[in-house]
Amino acid sequence: MTQPNPPQLPVELAVSTRPIIYSKSSGGAELRQGEIISNIISYNYDSSSEGVVEIRHAYAIVISQDCDLLWDYQNRADGKLGELSCVLLAHAEVISPEWRKEAGGRDIWKRIIQNKDERYHALESVSSDTDLNGDGIPDLVVDFKGVFTIPTTEIYIQINEGEGRRRSVLEMPYREHFQSRLAFYLQRVSLPDQHKITSASTSA
Repeated sequence: MTQPNPPQLPVELAVSTRPIIYSKSSGGAELRQGEIISNIISYNYDSSSEGVVEIRHAYAIVISQDCDLLWDYQNRADGKLGELSCVLLAHAEVISPEWRKEAGGRDIWKRIIQNKDERYHALESVSSDTDLNGDGIPDLVVDFKGVFTIPTTEIYIQINEGEGRRRSVLEMPYREHFQSRLAFYLQRVSLPDQHKITSASTSA
C-alpha cells in the first residue's frame, strides 16, 4: 500500500531558526556599539618629528557605549555641542591564512576561533543581506590590543563624506558577549609572580 507523502512545512517554518547575529547598519542615525565600519583612517601625532602618521583600518568595530553615542548624535542634530569628544574603536583583521600563521600554533588558533583567548574576539562572516554595503564581510578577528580613538566629528565626516562605510551591527546577546569580553581584557591584573603550589596532589 502506498504511503501518503508527509505534509510540507510552510516556507517560513522551513527556514533556519539560527539566532540573528547581525543587522544592517542605519546610515542616517547614530553610530552603535558593536557596529562594523570599513575604510576608516586614524591619525597619530609624532611629537619627535611634529608629523602626523596616517593609519588605515580596513575594518574596525565601535566599542563606545550606545547611550553616549546617542546623546552626542542628538545634541549635534539639535545644533548643540557634541558631548563625546572621541569614538572608541578596535581594529579588526580579516582572518586570512597569513594571519592564522602569525597567530601561533594549533592550540592558540583553536582558542581564538572559540573566543577563549582573552586578547582576541572572533566574528563570523556577515552575509550581504545584513551588510549596508551589500557586499558581505569575511570572517574577522578583533584584537583588544588594537584599541584606538577617532574624534567624533572626524569619524562622521569620514563615513558621510569620505571613504568610510557603515556596514553591520552586532545584535544581542552577541554584542553583550563582545562587550563583556573586552571589559574582562581591560580588567586584567598583572602579578609580579604566580602562586607556587607546593602541596602534593591527592587522589579522591
